[in-house]
Amino acid sequence: MRIGELARRTGLSVSRIRFYEAQGLISPPSRERNGYRSYADGAVARLVFIDRARLLGFSLAEIGGELPDARSLPDPQAIVSALIEKQLDLDRIIADAQARKRSIAALVEELSCAL
Repeated sequence: MRIGELARRTGLSVSRIRFYEAQGLISPPSRERNGYRSYADGAVARLVFIDRARLLGFSLAEIGGELPDARSLPDPQAIVSALIEKQLDLDRIIADAQARKRSIAALVEELSCAL
């Protein structure tokens, strides 16, 4: 399929697809006899996975680590492990933010009493 069709099916822009290709996250397309670039049908699922992982906070390097072969989808168990690790990271970030929020509230209270 041509890049315009791939963009339509995935909801990604042509430039985003080309960027992911340049990063080695998807296989380069083959060339048709007329010179048009043709992407394999599997590129749709792979691009959807890549973009969804990016939206969930995974870096392109992390995504590339889970997708060592630019032609296949990742192992489901590897995805589950990566998602659990990301969840734990977010829990730590939230706990840290809540602690800072409590510190700020305490300082506001302390300074308000001094007025």
